[in-house]
Amino acid sequence: MSLRISLMAAYLLSIAGIAQAGVVFRVETEDLKSGGEVEITEMKVDGNRMRTDSRGKDSATMIFLGDTDEMYVIDHKEKTYMVLDRATVERLGNQMSDAMKQMEEALKNVPPEQREMMERMMKGKMKGMSTSEPRSEPQVRSLGQSDSVNGVGCDWKEISRDDVVELKACVCNWTDIAGGDELQQISLEMKDFASALLDALGSFGGAGGFASSVEQNPMSVMEKAGGFPLITESFQGGNLTGRSRFQSVEEIAISDDEFMPPSGYKKKDMGNLSR
Repeated sequence: MSLRISLMAAYLLSIAGIAQAGVVFRVETEDLKSGGEVEITEMKVDGNRMRTDSRGKDSATMIFLGDTDEMYVIDHKEKTYMVLDRATVERLGNQMSDAMKQMEEALKNVPPEQREMMERMMKGKMKGMSTSEPRSEPQVRSLGQSDSVNGVGCDWKEISRDDVVELKACVCNWTDIAGGDELQQISLEMKDFASALLDALGSFGGAGGFASSVEQNPMSVMEKAGGFPLITESFQGGNLTGRSRFQSVEEIAISDDEFMPPSGYKKKDMGNLSR
């Protein structure tokens, strides 16, 4: 009788999705541009699902679902969330492309002086938002220095572009930390997803900011440096602007609810990104 009860309990737990085994990584980030503001980031990984929580001045959550290629961007202050997927972004990109074509067609009938003024205004508004200009590939080199964080050893590497240092990271092997293999796999899936989104966005107004965030997030650092970054230092114009440090990793049960927007939060139209 006890065996039957145990089997039934295990079955009910599995179909209810109450909790699954997962891994939680915690990283502390110091933003030197804002006077040393410290933010704690948690990355929860369960199979091909990832949730990233940033807790600082402004709390935010990002959820990536590898099965469906969906990303939830959650704003806890506004209690809203946006859903980012290939279909939605392709639709918005097409709308932006059509709008630009209509504007160009309309400008054909405008006197030269007014057309020049309107074109200057448009260029000013879109400055820094285009992703059409190609960037050179980042270069990675070993600095020949070692370090350790919480007993885990790492090797320092430098990531530069056009001889300008962008990042320095002390990375360890994926197998040196619990859940490293899972994190590596979800990182690759998320990178492919983000690349597809950038291609779909094209001339969409928000693409520049999105591209910048993609390049600076931990997933991109992991791929470029070839391992998990226990310490990361970010640079702009030769100046150190930020520093992150691995704090801990924990294997725990993670509820399925962690990979969905909180109950009561309102869905925000992605069209607002173009405003």
